Amino acid sequence: MIIDAHVHWWKKGFLMPDEFWPAFTAGLAYAYYVPCGINMTPEELEKSFLDPDGSALLQRMDEAGIDKSILLPLDLAIVNQQEAPMDIVSINREYAELAQAHPDRLIAFFSMDPRRENVDKHFLTAVQDWGMKGLKLYPPTGFFPADDCCTELYRICLERNLPVVFHCAIAGMSPQDHGHPNNYRALAEKFPGLKMVLAHAGGSDVLNPEVYPFAPGKAEASSWFDQAVDLAADFDGVYLDISAWEVFDDQKIEEYLQRIINRLGSLDRVLFGTDYPIFFGMTSSRDWVNRIKGLNIPEDEKAKLMGGNAARLVGL
Repeated sequence: MIIDAHVHWWKKGFLMPDEFWPAFTAGLAYAYYVPCGINMTPEELEKSFLDPDGSALLQRMDEAGIDKSILLPLDLAIVNQQEAPMDIVSINREYAELAQAHPDRLIAFFSMDPRRENVDKHFLTAVQDWGMKGLKLYPPTGFFPADDCCTELYRICLERNLPVVFHCAIAGMSPQDHGHPNNYRALAEKFPGLKMVLAHAGGSDVLNPEVYPFAPGKAEASSWFDQAVDLAADFDGVYLDISAWEVFDDQKIEEYLQRIINRLGSLDRVLFGTDYPIFFGMTSSRDWVNRIKGLNIPEDEKAKLMGGNAARLVGL
Protein backbone atom coordinates (compact mmCIF):
# COMPACT_ATOMS: atom_id res chain seq x y z
CA MET A 1 0.00 0.00 0.00
CA ILE A 2 1.20 3.51 -0.86
CA ILE A 3 0.01 6.35 1.36
CA ASP A 4 0.75 9.99 0.64
CA ALA A 5 0.92 11.43 4.15
CA HIS A 6 1.10 15.11 3.16
CA VAL A 7 -1.44 16.52 0.70
CA HIS A 8 -3.21 19.86 0.38
CA TRP A 9 -6.43 20.42 -1.53
CA TRP A 10 -6.91 23.98 -2.70
CA LYS A 11 -9.59 25.83 -4.58
CA LYS A 12 -10.66 29.46 -4.75
CA GLY A 13 -12.31 30.41 -1.51
CA PHE A 14 -9.63 28.60 0.51
CA LEU A 15 -6.51 30.12 2.13
CA MET A 16 -6.80 33.73 0.90
CA PRO A 17 -8.93 36.20 -1.07
CA ASP A 18 -9.45 34.98 -4.63
CA GLU A 19 -7.56 37.90 -6.16
CA PHE A 20 -4.40 36.83 -4.28
CA TRP A 21 -4.21 33.39 -5.90
CA PRO A 22 -2.32 34.33 -9.11
CA ALA A 23 0.44 36.04 -7.12
CA PHE A 24 0.55 33.19 -4.60
CA THR A 25 0.92 30.43 -7.19
CA ALA A 26 3.41 32.46 -9.22
CA GLY A 27 5.43 33.14 -6.06
CA LEU A 28 5.68 29.47 -5.15
CA ALA A 29 6.68 28.58 -8.69
CA TYR A 30 9.30 31.32 -8.83
CA ALA A 31 10.70 30.21 -5.49
CA TYR A 32 10.98 26.50 -6.32
CA TYR A 33 10.53 25.94 -10.05
CA VAL A 34 12.66 28.71 -11.54
CA PRO A 35 15.87 27.60 -9.75
CA CYS A 36 15.32 24.20 -11.35
CA GLY A 37 14.84 25.66 -14.82
CA ILE A 38 11.06 25.14 -14.94
CA ASN A 39 8.83 27.94 -16.27
CA MET A 40 5.03 27.72 -16.41
CA THR A 41 2.36 30.08 -17.73
CA PRO A 42 -0.18 31.57 -15.28
CA GLU A 43 -2.82 29.26 -16.77
CA GLU A 44 -0.62 26.20 -16.22
CA LEU A 45 0.08 27.27 -12.65
CA GLU A 46 -3.60 27.72 -11.81
CA LYS A 47 -4.44 24.33 -13.29
CA SER A 48 -1.61 22.77 -11.29
CA PHE A 49 -2.52 24.34 -7.94
CA LEU A 50 -6.31 24.68 -7.94
CA ASP A 51 -8.73 21.74 -7.93
CA PRO A 52 -12.40 22.77 -7.47
CA ASP A 53 -13.85 19.33 -6.72
CA GLY A 54 -10.89 17.10 -5.80
CA SER A 55 -11.01 15.18 -9.08
CA ALA A 56 -7.50 16.24 -10.11
CA LEU A 57 -6.17 14.94 -6.80
CA LEU A 58 -7.82 11.56 -7.29
CA GLN A 59 -6.62 11.37 -10.88
CA ARG A 60 -2.98 12.01 -9.95
CA MET A 61 -3.30 9.37 -7.17
CA ASP A 62 -4.51 6.87 -9.76
CA GLU A 63 -1.69 7.76 -12.14
CA ALA A 64 0.90 7.38 -9.37
CA GLY A 65 -0.52 4.20 -7.87
CA ILE A 66 -1.18 5.98 -4.55
CA ASP A 67 -3.81 4.12 -2.56
CA LYS A 68 -4.63 6.74 0.07
CA SER A 69 -3.82 10.38 0.78
CA ILE A 70 -3.94 12.34 4.03
CA LEU A 71 -5.47 15.78 3.46
CA LEU A 72 -4.08 18.71 5.46
CA PRO A 73 -5.95 22.05 5.47
CA LEU A 74 -4.11 25.31 6.22
CA ASP A 75 -5.26 28.41 8.11
CA LEU A 76 -3.22 31.46 7.04
CA ALA A 77 -5.75 34.18 7.84
CA ILE A 78 -4.08 35.56 10.97
CA VAL A 79 -0.63 35.79 9.43
CA ASN A 80 -2.13 37.22 6.21
CA GLN A 81 -4.25 39.63 8.28
CA GLN A 82 -7.14 38.83 5.99
CA GLU A 83 -9.70 36.05 6.01
CA ALA A 84 -10.35 33.80 3.04
CA PRO A 85 -13.77 34.12 1.35
CA MET A 86 -14.80 30.88 3.03
CA ASP A 87 -14.54 30.70 6.83
CA ILE A 88 -12.04 28.21 8.24
CA VAL A 89 -14.67 25.98 9.86
CA SER A 90 -16.41 25.57 6.49
CA ILE A 91 -13.08 24.85 4.80
CA ASN A 92 -12.39 22.07 7.26
CA ARG A 93 -15.92 20.76 6.73
CA GLU A 94 -15.31 20.61 2.97
CA TYR A 95 -12.12 18.61 3.57
CA ALA A 96 -14.09 16.22 5.75
CA GLU A 97 -16.86 15.89 3.16
CA LEU A 98 -14.37 15.14 0.38
CA ALA A 99 -12.88 12.37 2.54
CA GLN A 100 -16.38 11.10 3.36
CA ALA A 101 -17.15 10.93 -0.36
CA HIS A 102 -14.02 8.81 -0.96
CA PRO A 103 -13.47 6.89 2.30
CA ASP A 104 -11.29 4.26 0.64
CA ARG A 105 -8.92 6.88 -0.79
CA LEU A 106 -8.84 9.99 1.42
CA ILE A 107 -8.22 10.73 5.11
CA ALA A 108 -8.85 14.26 6.37
CA PHE A 109 -7.07 16.05 9.22
CA PHE A 110 -8.33 19.22 10.90
CA SER A 111 -6.42 22.53 10.86
CA MET A 112 -7.14 25.86 12.49
CA ASP A 113 -4.86 28.52 13.93
CA PRO A 114 -4.87 27.71 17.68
CA ARG A 115 -5.16 31.39 18.56
CA ARG A 116 -8.74 31.47 17.25
CA GLU A 117 -11.67 31.30 19.66
CA ASN A 118 -13.23 27.90 20.43
CA VAL A 119 -10.64 26.05 18.35
CA ASP A 120 -10.76 23.01 20.67
CA LYS A 121 -14.55 22.79 20.34
CA HIS A 122 -14.32 22.95 16.55
CA PHE A 123 -11.65 20.25 16.57
CA LEU A 124 -13.74 17.99 18.79
CA THR A 125 -16.73 18.41 16.46
CA ALA A 126 -14.53 17.60 13.46
CA VAL A 127 -13.32 14.41 15.09
CA GLN A 128 -16.60 13.24 16.61
CA ASP A 129 -19.07 14.28 13.93
CA TRP A 130 -17.06 14.62 10.72
CA GLY A 131 -14.66 11.71 11.09
CA MET A 132 -11.42 13.71 10.85
CA LYS A 133 -8.41 11.65 11.91
CA GLY A 134 -5.75 14.07 13.14
CA LEU A 135 -4.54 17.62 13.52
CA LYS A 136 -2.38 19.86 11.32
CA LEU A 137 -0.69 22.94 12.81
CA TYR A 138 1.50 25.54 11.10
CA PRO A 139 3.57 27.36 13.79
CA PRO A 140 5.31 29.75 11.35
CA THR A 141 2.08 31.75 11.20
CA GLY A 142 3.19 33.16 14.54
CA PHE A 143 2.89 30.73 17.47
CA PHE A 144 5.21 28.19 19.06
CA PRO A 145 4.30 24.50 19.31
CA ALA A 146 4.35 24.46 23.12
CA ASP A 147 2.29 27.65 23.53
CA ASP A 148 -0.69 27.44 25.89
CA CYS A 149 -3.12 28.15 23.05
CA CYS A 150 -2.41 24.64 21.73
CA THR A 151 -2.84 22.76 25.01
CA GLU A 152 -6.49 21.71 24.66
CA LEU A 153 -5.88 20.50 21.10
CA TYR A 154 -3.07 18.24 22.30
CA ARG A 155 -5.23 16.87 25.11
CA ILE A 156 -7.86 15.86 22.60
CA CYS A 157 -5.19 14.16 20.49
CA LEU A 158 -3.80 12.28 23.50
CA GLU A 159 -7.26 11.18 24.65
CA ARG A 160 -8.11 9.86 21.19
CA ASN A 161 -4.64 8.73 20.07
CA LEU A 162 -4.62 11.17 17.14
CA PRO A 163 -1.41 12.40 15.46
CA VAL A 164 -0.41 16.04 14.97
CA VAL A 165 1.39 17.13 11.79
CA PHE A 166 3.60 20.19 12.16
CA HIS A 167 5.49 22.24 9.62
CA CYS A 168 9.21 21.81 10.34
CA ALA A 169 11.22 23.34 7.52
CA ILE A 170 13.14 26.22 6.08
CA ALA A 171 10.72 27.31 3.39
CA GLY A 172 9.28 30.28 1.59
CA MET A 173 6.01 30.29 3.55
CA SER A 174 7.85 30.24 6.88
CA PRO A 175 10.54 32.88 7.31
CA GLN A 176 10.19 32.77 11.09
CA ASP A 177 11.90 30.19 13.28
CA HIS A 178 8.68 28.98 14.90
CA GLY A 179 8.98 25.72 12.96
CA HIS A 180 12.57 25.02 14.04
CA PRO A 181 13.06 21.41 15.27
CA ASN A 182 14.25 22.57 18.69
CA ASN A 183 10.87 24.18 19.33
CA TYR A 184 9.28 20.72 19.28
CA ARG A 185 11.55 19.41 22.03
CA ALA A 186 9.71 21.41 24.70
CA LEU A 187 6.42 20.09 23.33
CA ALA A 188 7.57 16.44 23.41
CA GLU A 189 8.69 16.91 27.01
CA LYS A 190 5.45 18.66 28.00
CA PHE A 191 3.13 16.08 26.38
CA PRO A 192 4.76 12.64 26.56
CA GLY A 193 3.07 10.16 24.26
CA LEU A 194 1.81 12.76 21.79
CA LYS A 195 2.29 11.48 18.23
CA MET A 196 4.05 14.27 16.32
CA VAL A 197 4.93 14.35 12.62
CA LEU A 198 7.65 16.84 11.71
CA ALA A 199 6.73 17.56 8.11
CA HIS A 200 9.64 17.93 5.68
CA ALA A 201 12.10 16.72 8.38
CA GLY A 202 13.89 20.06 8.48
CA GLY A 203 13.06 21.10 4.96
CA SER A 204 14.66 22.15 1.74
CA ASP A 205 17.59 24.44 1.10
CA VAL A 206 16.52 24.93 -2.52
CA LEU A 207 14.95 28.38 -2.72
CA ASN A 208 15.30 31.21 -5.19
CA PRO A 209 17.35 33.87 -3.33
CA GLU A 210 15.81 36.60 -5.51
CA VAL A 211 12.45 35.80 -3.94
CA TYR A 212 13.51 34.83 -0.43
CA PRO A 213 16.74 36.63 0.46
CA PHE A 214 16.32 35.49 4.07
CA ALA A 215 16.66 31.83 3.09
CA PRO A 216 19.54 30.27 5.05
CA GLY A 217 22.37 28.44 3.35
CA LYS A 218 22.71 24.72 2.80
CA ALA A 219 24.71 24.13 5.97
CA GLU A 220 21.92 25.48 8.15
CA ALA A 221 19.23 23.53 6.30
CA SER A 222 21.25 20.37 6.88
CA SER A 223 21.46 21.31 10.55
CA TRP A 224 17.66 21.52 10.76
CA PHE A 225 17.47 17.99 9.35
CA ASP A 226 20.01 16.66 11.85
CA GLN A 227 18.15 18.27 14.74
CA ALA A 228 14.83 16.81 13.55
CA VAL A 229 16.40 13.35 13.44
CA ASP A 230 17.93 13.86 16.89
CA LEU A 231 14.48 14.73 18.23
CA ALA A 232 13.04 11.53 16.75
CA ALA A 233 15.88 9.59 18.36
CA ASP A 234 15.06 11.07 21.77
CA PHE A 235 11.26 10.70 21.61
CA ASP A 236 9.47 7.60 20.32
CA GLY A 237 6.38 9.61 19.39
CA VAL A 238 8.18 11.79 16.85
CA TYR A 239 7.79 10.94 13.16
CA LEU A 240 9.31 12.59 10.08
CA ASP A 241 7.84 12.98 6.60
CA ILE A 242 9.80 13.44 3.38
CA SER A 243 7.38 15.74 1.57
CA ALA A 244 9.17 18.57 -0.28
CA TRP A 245 12.23 16.35 -0.71
CA GLU A 246 11.40 16.30 -4.42
CA VAL A 247 13.87 19.17 -4.78
CA PHE A 248 16.75 16.90 -3.68
CA ASP A 249 18.56 14.58 -6.07
CA ASP A 250 18.36 10.83 -5.47
CA GLN A 251 21.85 10.65 -4.01
CA LYS A 252 20.99 13.17 -1.30
CA ILE A 253 17.69 11.43 -0.53
CA GLU A 254 19.49 8.10 -0.11
CA GLU A 255 22.09 9.79 2.09
CA TYR A 256 19.45 11.38 4.31
CA LEU A 257 17.42 8.18 4.63
CA GLN A 258 20.55 6.21 5.49
CA ARG A 259 21.43 8.77 8.15
CA ILE A 260 17.98 8.22 9.66
CA ILE A 261 18.50 4.46 9.63
CA ASN A 262 21.90 4.86 11.27
CA ARG A 263 20.47 7.12 13.98
CA LEU A 264 17.08 5.48 14.63
CA GLY A 265 17.83 1.92 13.56
CA SER A 266 15.15 1.88 10.85
CA LEU A 267 12.68 4.00 8.88
CA ASP A 268 9.83 2.93 11.16
CA ARG A 269 8.82 6.54 11.84
CA VAL A 270 9.37 8.06 8.41
CA LEU A 271 6.44 8.81 6.07
CA PHE A 272 6.20 9.26 2.32
CA GLY A 273 4.59 12.53 1.20
CA THR A 274 4.34 14.81 -1.81
CA ASP A 275 3.19 18.18 -0.39
CA TYR A 276 0.85 18.18 -3.41
CA PRO A 277 0.18 20.44 -5.25
CA ILE A 278 3.22 22.62 -4.46
CA PHE A 279 5.82 20.51 -6.28
CA PHE A 280 3.55 18.82 -8.82
CA GLY A 281 4.71 21.08 -11.66
CA MET A 282 8.28 20.10 -10.85
CA THR A 283 7.85 16.38 -10.25
CA SER A 284 4.62 14.49 -10.86
CA SER A 285 3.40 12.23 -8.08
CA ARG A 286 4.00 9.24 -10.35
CA ASP A 287 7.62 10.24 -10.90
CA TRP A 288 8.12 10.91 -7.18
CA VAL A 289 6.75 7.47 -6.29
CA ASN A 290 9.00 5.86 -8.88
CA ARG A 291 12.04 7.75 -7.60
CA ILE A 292 11.48 6.42 -4.08
CA LYS A 293 10.87 2.90 -5.39
CA GLY A 294 14.19 3.07 -7.23
CA LEU A 295 16.29 4.16 -4.25
CA ASN A 296 19.08 1.93 -3.02
CA ILE A 297 17.65 1.24 0.43
CA PRO A 298 16.40 -2.10 1.83
CA GLU A 299 13.05 -3.16 0.36
CA ASP A 300 11.48 -3.77 3.76
CA GLU A 301 12.39 -0.25 4.87
CA LYS A 302 11.06 1.11 1.58
CA ALA A 303 7.70 -0.60 2.12
CA LYS A 304 7.35 0.92 5.58
CA LEU A 305 8.27 4.35 4.25
CA MET A 306 5.84 4.19 1.34
CA GLY A 307 2.78 3.29 3.38
CA GLY A 308 3.18 0.89 6.26
CA ASN A 309 4.20 3.51 8.79
CA ALA A 310 1.40 5.92 7.85
CA ALA A 311 -1.17 3.13 8.02
CA ARG A 312 -0.02 2.31 11.56
CA LEU A 313 0.02 6.00 12.54
CA VAL A 314 -3.63 6.62 11.60
CA GLY A 315 -4.84 3.21 12.76
CA LEU A 316 -5.71 1.59 9.44
